[in-house]
Amino acid sequence: MSQEAYSLIESGNSMLVPQPSARYRSWKTSIKQLLSSLAFRAVGIACLILSLFTGALVVLLDLPDDPWNKLVDYLMTAIMLFFCVEIGLRCAVDFSNYALTFLFWMDVLGTLSMAFEISFLLGAAGRMSTTSAGDSYAMTRTTNAVRCCMRAGRLATPLRCLSMIYGAP
Repeated sequence: MSQEAYSLIESGNSMLVPQPSARYRSWKTSIKQLLSSLAFRAVGIACLILSLFTGALVVLLDLPDDPWNKLVDYLMTAIMLFFCVEIGLRCAVDFSNYALTFLFWMDVLGTLSMAFEISFLLGAAGRMSTTSAGDSYAMTRTTNAVRCCMRAGRLATPLRCLSMIYGAP
């Protein structure tokens, strides 16, 4: 490694510490610019809104299961992948300020909760459920409570979006 790649720390000591290369700094800077760009924020907010309301809208509008379950599954899978990539990029670029923080864990839990919306992972779309009449009421209430908790986990993302919109670090 060349002498330019090192910088001297502590004026009286000859201890050398490697500095990140210019290539790494430019990669990190370009990823930070991407994450803070208006287009990326708009896509993130659109994905958040779609992930929160698409499943409920399909049920409310009573759309047929045959084409819509697959479309919702594909959309939720794409959104889940987008959120995973976003979490990975934020950890790669700003590990000390993002990883293992409250917002990180809320993003991870919100992203993982999307598995319950995707029928081929853990979702129940299109499956027949057989329960006895006594268990039906309790199961319905429990299922609704779990869905509310999953949505609450995903609603933590707007907190981060609001801080980005208003310019807080």
